[in-house]
Amino acid sequence: MDSAPFEDQDLVMASRESAQHTINIQNEAYRQALSELAGELYVEAYKHSMQQALRKHAAQWKSSSSTGQGTEGTPIPQTR
Repeated sequence: MDSAPFEDQDLVMASRESAQHTINIQNEAYRQALSELAGELYVEAYKHSMQQALRKHAAQWKSSSSTGQGTEGTPIPQTR
């Protein structure tokens, strides 16, 4: 009985599994990189949103202090 075709099939299957394993590793690396970028983007968006809210409140405090209804507003420090 000739076992060569079965050996070829085994080699083909091993080659496919190796290629799939390589692709899976690359995909996991891409997922990890995207996750890190998404986290950084979230932090920056959150900081920007908070700074806008603080500036808005500072402007309201300043305008209310000029009318005698509140205390002097605290300046918002600039980042970067």
